[in-house]
Amino acid sequence: MRHSIGIDTIERFYRRRAGVALSRIAHGMWDAPAVIGLWLWYRFLVLQRRADERRQLANMTDAQLEDMGITRQQADAEALKPLWKL
Repeated sequence: MRHSIGIDTIERFYRRRAGVALSRIAHGMWDAPAVIGLWLWYRFLVLQRRADERRQLANMTDAQLEDMGITRQQADAEALKPLWKL
């Protein structure tokens, strides 16, 4: 299985930055383009990660899926979901 180097770290960083940006918005101290750009980048990372995880799930063997406690049908249903759905 391919390892995504640093995606967890990057996602945590941008999630934290998004929280700071939201706090600034609440207090009236914000720069709209920066906040919007940060939010869009964070959403991109989330969708990219979701796509990678679903691709990995689709490529797992039946034995691996059984170890996880899910069936092939459940894995296929999850892998076929659009990226914007949880």
